[in-house]
This record gives sequence, C-alpha cells and structure tokens, in this order.
Amino acid sequence: MFDVTYNKYVISFNDIKSLNDISSAPQILSFGFPGSPHFKPGQIIKIETQNVENQITKELIVVAYGMPSSFNERSFLCLQDSFICTLGEFVIKLSYTLDTLYWWKGFIGACFALYGIQNLQFFILHNELSIIKMDMNGKILWEFAGRDIFLLPINIEEDAIFVIDDLNNKYKIDVINGKNILD
Repeated sequence: MFDVTYNKYVISFNDIKSLNDISSAPQILSFGFPGSPHFKPGQIIKIETQNVENQITKELIVVAYGMPSSFNERSFLCLQDSFICTLGEFVIKLSYTLDTLYWWKGFIGACFALYGIQNLQFFILHNELSIIKMDMNGKILWEFAGRDIFLLPINIEEDAIFVIDDLNNKYKIDVINGKNILD
C-alpha cells in the first residue's frame, strides 16, 4: 500500500484481503471478536519495519475484526519511539520494532484518521460517530458526538476543530474541553 520513513525506520503498510492470503508470519495480532459468527475480519494489515542502520526487518500481521475502514496516510501517527495507527474500529500503539504493544482501544464505528496536536502531546481521533481527544498513553480526555456520522475531512486549528456531519450540521469543537463552541 505505502511506505513511511521516520527517523531510522522505514515502515511499510500493506492491505491483505483475506486471512487465506497469509502464507506465513512470525507474529499475528488480533483485535475484536473472532469467535463470533457475526464478526469477520474487517481489516487485515501487514506491517513491516526496517531499521535502516542495522537492516533488521520485523513483520507483524494485524487483524481487526468488525467494521472495516480505509487505511491511508491519516491512519497512523509517527512518534519518537513508536507509532499509533487505526485499524477498523481500533486504535493501537506499537513500537517500531513491533515487539511491544503499548496499548489498544476499541470504539463503536470506524476510525478514519489521526491528527497530532499540541506538539504531539495529544492527538485527535476522527471516528465515524465521534471526535476524540487522547493523550499518547491512550487515555481519552474527551469525546464529542454529533447528530450523525462525521464526514471527511475535518479541519483542525490551534484552538478548534471544524467538522460537518452527514446531515450537514456544522460543529466547532473546543480543542481543550471538547465542547461545541457554536451551541
């Protein structure tokens, strides 16, 4: 799908269409309810990281059961020693060496995009049903739900987030407290 270079790492994200397309993988990480007959893999991503200094490559298959979402350049956020990414209804934080899962969170609705704010102290998660401010440790600081599904794109300024829902309702959300300034 695409590659990202950050510090000494090249990170590759590749879509996998089916669990049958996985021939071998040293590690598979699954989120959701794989035993439920109502859930099937919504999204499968192969993540590879290569340390360009020592040429060590690591590989991880991540399977997110439930609702799918598209994986694109807004689906991940690079930090100093780790990265955060969205997969279907989940947000996860992994080390670049892919050997540490720092945290994961599940949400109702697809997770569309991540936006780093305030010098990467926090990030905004654009979820299908809500806009969420989180810290880098996975703590939810506030969550704002509108009247319907939030559309892409959203516009983030220093003190406010501008977003429109599917019913054409407009919101201006305060970055600090998560309240709609337009109310």
